[in-house]
Amino acid sequence: MKKAIIVLFLLVSAKFASAQVVFAGSQEFDKVKKEGLYTSLNVDNKYVEKGWRLKLAEYGKVIVTKDVYSVTSANIPSIAEAPINFISKVYTKKGRTEVFIALNLRDSLYVTAKHEKYAEAEKILVSFANLMLWEESVRKTEEAYNDVIKKQEKVIRAGEKLVNNIEGNGKDKEKLGRKESDNAADFKKYTEEKDANAREQTQVKEELEKLKAVNPTEKELATAQKKVEKSVKQGEKLANKILDNQKDKEAFPRKYDDLKNELDKLNIDLERNKQDQSKMLDEVAKAKKTLDEIKAKKPM
Repeated sequence: MKKAIIVLFLLVSAKFASAQVVFAGSQEFDKVKKEGLYTSLNVDNKYVEKGWRLKLAEYGKVIVTKDVYSVTSANIPSIAEAPINFISKVYTKKGRTEVFIALNLRDSLYVTAKHEKYAEAEKILVSFANLMLWEESVRKTEEAYNDVIKKQEKVIRAGEKLVNNIEGNGKDKEKLGRKESDNAADFKKYTEEKDANAREQTQVKEELEKLKAVNPTEKELATAQKKVEKSVKQGEKLANKILDNQKDKEAFPRKYDDLKNELDKLNIDLERNKQDQSKMLDEVAKAKKTLDEIKAKKPM
């Protein structure tokens, strides 16, 4: 980006260093050929039309009909003491914008290449062309400056995101710590419940054996057997919970390592982002300086 701004500045400087070329020529107005002079600009037609209308307003009331701009009583002391008929046309040719002027002094007398006032007429186009080129340069440089600002904003947003991610990493570590504490508490709870279940299983099995010895009814026997089965299933369920609990416990070190690795990467990225932000501050300052220098070159 910095290189692009420097190149743009050199191109702009070259534009102002070279003189704008004006040619003698002719154009038809209402099927009538008029002699005059013109210049060609590598500036969008819409900007030239707007600028030309303002330029002509310096000489009098501007009448616009399509691409024809005229001032019927133009006051231009450098051309003539009395008001003249100033006729002009702004049009596009081969991707460039051309401005043609015909200065009617009286009757059929126009300022042509051999006229003593041709140099003065030439100045009108040259000064306008230089102004248009300067404005175009300002627009291009402002675009480059705005691009640098957008790039800076993007880098800043990336930095803010990294800071948020680092904070999120810390919160995830805290959450993982709570889960680890809960895991330890659950292990203690499941172990105590399993020990109690083991004692319960021993008790209900003993009760079942005692019941079988006294010739119980089918209903009594079925009830006692269901107690045993229920206690055994509960023991199996607790054993599975303890197994899952230990698997979760084994995963904690890996999860802590993942968070640490993520944090290390985020910190490295944040340091790079800080360097990028510092570079962008420098680029923004240089782009602003270039823009101010070009603005200061406004032609008089």
